[in-house]
Amino acid sequence: MSLNDEEVLGVLDKIADYEQNLIELCAVIQRGHIQISKAKCCAGYHMISSSSIPEPGVHEVNATKYVKINENERVEILSVSPQTQNEKRSKRKHVNDKTSEHQTELKTGKSTSKSEELIPMSSEPLNWFGLTTPSSLESAQTIFKSALERIAELCNLKRDLVVSLDMFDQSKIDQNKNQIDNERTLKDIRSLNDTEE
Repeated sequence: MSLNDEEVLGVLDKIADYEQNLIELCAVIQRGHIQISKAKCCAGYHMISSSSIPEPGVHEVNATKYVKINENERVEILSVSPQTQNEKRSKRKHVNDKTSEHQTELKTGKSTSKSEELIPMSSEPLNWFGLTTPSSLESAQTIFKSALERIAELCNLKRDLVVSLDMFDQSKIDQNKNQIDNERTLKDIRSLNDTEE
């Protein structure tokens, strides 16, 4: 197997695609940050801050998207259905009930079935910041959603690039091995010719 110009150009094209998509992703994320800054300026820094974000262990927040690697080893971004969120919530509540009962039993020596429940939060992050959110915050959310899709695309491009580079490296190894074998064969033929003379 020898390297040809098409293989080399294909690898170089994939590197260029990857770099271009990485630059575009950085620009998208920067636009999202600018929109968040605009929202903070419009609504006030006290309305759009880390204090508006739910606290782990206190608030129950469910993801709206998740990452899956399919059978072709491609990254996919999928939406979480409301039914799946409800199933997770009921399982988590059951586990929390048992854990809380066990902890209370250890502390007091008495059995109880009362548990501490997490405060449910809206699965729509824009609702965390109040009823009237600035349009720039909605724009930021849209931008970051598109960034998530770009990240998945970038992961897939990187995987394709790694596969192509591995094939490219293997081609170079095979080509070098063939060249070494050809040189040895020529050397053997020359030595045979020298012994015959």
